[in-house]
Amino acid sequence: MKRFIFMFVGVMTALVIGAQTKNTSNDKDIEVYDSKTQAVLRTYKAGTYDFVVTLEGYGLKVYVKSKDSEDFFDAAYRVVSQTDPNPDPDPHDQVNKNKNTNLVGNRQYAWRLEYPKLREGTENIISVHKAQDVEDITLSLEWDTNKKAQRWSCFQFHGGTPNNNVERKNDFRQDPNIPSHLQPTHKDYASTGYDRGHMCASEDRQTTQEHNSQTFFMTNMHPQLHSHNGGIWKRLEELVQKWGYNRSFCDTLYAVKAGTIDKETDLLGYMQAAKSNMKLPIPKYFYMAILSFKKGQDGKGQYQAIGFWTVHDGVNYKKVKLNTLACSIKELEAKTGIDFFCNLPDDIEKMVEEAYDPDQWNW
Repeated sequence: MKRFIFMFVGVMTALVIGAQTKNTSNDKDIEVYDSKTQAVLRTYKAGTYDFVVTLEGYGLKVYVKSKDSEDFFDAAYRVVSQTDPNPDPDPHDQVNKNKNTNLVGNRQYAWRLEYPKLREGTENIISVHKAQDVEDITLSLEWDTNKKAQRWSCFQFHGGTPNNNVERKNDFRQDPNIPSHLQPTHKDYASTGYDRGHMCASEDRQTTQEHNSQTFFMTNMHPQLHSHNGGIWKRLEELVQKWGYNRSFCDTLYAVKAGTIDKETDLLGYMQAAKSNMKLPIPKYFYMAILSFKKGQDGKGQYQAIGFWTVHDGVNYKKVKLNTLACSIKELEAKTGIDFFCNLPDDIEKMVEEAYDPDQWNW
């Protein structure tokens, strides 16, 4: 009944005052979201709809190809990933036995290619950050509320996330998506001997000031020895940025970065927080899982993937060649117990995870 009333009022409104037809062409991805809660209600891939009509004060109608319109009350829409040459798989029609499912609430973006397989359970929270002036997601992360630490951060580089060399503000602060009592503050690291070590680096998000600022949420940090954070980890960060910002090398680069916290044997111990009673796990290892996509002249795309595994210690690794730290994604999954790039079609996932060619990467 509500749907009928909405459609009737919408049609009458359109006839009387004129419906506002958006000029968005159907070659762009769009997401419909609740005007009040901002929750994403539905994602439409380019070419799957004809056009969108906004009914002022009521909602909108999406005219879907070969179907009747789909109506949304108290909703709006926005264009997403305009410049991403490799749109992520549609969560509604993807054929993939291994993909993330239950895409509701804070899991709504878990169909994107950078997302690892989510760990089920009420103790895990997905936190997603988006800057107002950047059309794509800044970063996503999975937070373990028991250990009060993150399992991973993931994000993308593409044409919509250029390096504009914005100023670093060092505005470390708590993540508004996570209850404050379940995460440390920036003062908890004071005089502990450990850096607030970024997973998604400040230099990974250089498109706008807000884009960069969101990397300073405390949920994007792990305790790191400075010799590691400012040494081998920084060198790997710079290498990934070299790839990610280079459009001649790839159209899209998908990145997952993390430290090992799931098993006690993969911890150095716990850091006693300086200003609270929290004890934060100190990873024994840090790693990266990287997936690149490049569209060829024939219009077809090529994926390749590579992993990096580092030991978190006080050793100076300035002379270590970075390619000696590389491994296949399959090897990285065996070390971490995490399933990376699970939203790829199964055949492509198997191919890119089992083998990698170091010569295909621009060292």
